[in-house]
Amino acid sequence: MDLVDVEQLGEGSYAWIFKNVRCIHPFSIKGQRRLYHVPDERIVEPMKGEFLVEDGEKVVTEEFWQKYYLPLIS
Repeated sequence: MDLVDVEQLGEGSYAWIFKNVRCIHPFSIKGQRRLYHVPDERIVEPMKGEFLVEDGEKVVTEEFWQKYYLPLIS
């Protein structure tokens, strides 16, 4: 995703505005405080067969979700 704007909502409260949000294959990376750059070569988008196109947007398949994302939140 691309951070395109930050709006102040109140004292010490902000909203981040993102564009170009997309699913990627999860990968391990050492966390850091604040925003940080992730090298482009670490970002791997789903391949054909791992996503569907709905209303012009790529949406990962249920199998992709189950395999890669569900274990991260369970």
